[in-house]
Amino acid sequence: MEINGFEVDEYNVHGVASKAKTHTCPKCSSTRKKNKDKCASVFWDTGLLNCNHCGERTQMHSFKKKFETKIYIKPKQKPKSNLSEMVLGWFKNERHISEQTLIDLKISESQKWMPKAKKSINVIEFNYFLFDELINIKSRGKNKDFMFEKDCELIMYGSFGNARCMPDV
Repeated sequence: MEINGFEVDEYNVHGVASKAKTHTCPKCSSTRKKNKDKCASVFWDTGLLNCNHCGERTQMHSFKKKFETKIYIKPKQKPKSNLSEMVLGWFKNERHISEQTLIDLKISESQKWMPKAKKSINVIEFNYFLFDELINIKSRGKNKDFMFEKDCELIMYGSFGNARCMPDV
């Protein structure tokens, strides 16, 4: 059985009478003086129970979990450490980023086929590292053509690239 696109594992875990509009609250009814008072509204279409006394909203059914594990691949190419004078000049003059910063962040340059340009162009590569292991590469072309490597994991840039970025413990 499915409700809202989710497969039901156990139907009606609180034992609500079928087609009932009200029921006792599983959270607050046991602690109240009038513990048989039907203070919760039942919504069968969504599978929710909403208490009008304590405000608790709970699921009437338990749902099966989807065990879908995504398998990520690592980029095949290794980043080159040298940058051309044109790229170094662009970073220095246009972006005001020093050559040492580019070295620290392991930014590289290569030729890649870019979907927006529909041809192979010279790109700047922002290499995403996790504990000194290359996880992904984001390529940037001249006309702001951006592309990540296919089927690689997406992580934050520069967070775990080297020991300087890690907090002192």
